[in-house]
Amino acid sequence: MRRPTKFVQDLTEEQKNGLQAIMKSDAPQRKRMRAHVILLSERRFSIDQIAAIYEVDRDRVSIWLEWWQESEFEGLEDDRRTGRPPKLSVEEQAEILEIVKAEPRSTRRAVLEFERRSKKKSVRGRSNASCMRDAKNTSGCAEASVVSAMKRSFGRRSRC
Repeated sequence: MRRPTKFVQDLTEEQKNGLQAIMKSDAPQRKRMRAHVILLSERRFSIDQIAAIYEVDRDRVSIWLEWWQESEFEGLEDDRRTGRPPKLSVEEQAEILEIVKAEPRSTRRAVLEFERRSKKKSVRGRSNASCMRDAKNTSGCAEASVVSAMKRSFGRRSRC
């Protein structure tokens, strides 16, 4: 027996252009996927067909279509996710960048200087210096890798 399907209501040209722009933008992958789902539904692809294209459950596609009906473009956004707050504040991250810019070749000194200024110590088993050294050696992006290493060192996982 064939399952019933639903489609989005006919889209205006403005909505179609907005969805196509999202698909071609550097928006998060899930947002681009949801925009494409709406366009496929408007072209009368069934929920089962769309679910097969994206290899997701048909209930998930149905939820996305409902989100579009309720909120249009806002329905394409991901909800905010909760998690542990970062160990380093925005100000501390900026301070780390200043220290590293002053002495980019010596990560050990940068770590020691940050610990001296902030009175924070590493909470992981590895020393701050070894994290900084690894980050410096594995990436050409010195600032981002140093901040990433410092975040890992102080308990927040992050990748460059």
